[in-house]
Amino acid sequence: MDANLTVDALYPTKRLKAVDLNGKICTFRIEAVKIEEFGRTSEKKIVITFAYTSKTMILNRTNADAIANLYGNHIADWIGKKIILYAAMVTYGNEMVQTIRIKNQIPGEPEPESEKSSLLVD
Repeated sequence: MDANLTVDALYPTKRLKAVDLNGKICTFRIEAVKIEEFGRTSEKKIVITFAYTSKTMILNRTNADAIANLYGNHIADWIGKKIILYAAMVTYGNEMVQTIRIKNQIPGEPEPESEKSSLLVD
């Protein structure tokens, strides 16, 4: 048996997950934006498709607001724009879980001062 085999490798999903980033900060270009319904209540969420990958990303409110902060509130305007994704640990209920977050920076622009200071290491 392959010692490096993982559950995620055996059961791939069509959705982008934090583990897919392999601990890297990655830039993706948004290729499409659509609305899908989820769950018993048919809750509507934004789903984005990226160029060069078949994986999609369901946006929670935090990530939708992050993109809106960068490119505006009209989701159709996000198509063709680039975003920077990274994995982060967050509290979900009583657990710490890994999720994807969107950096508050347009790719190719300098980092905002508020983010630079949080990256300093003693």
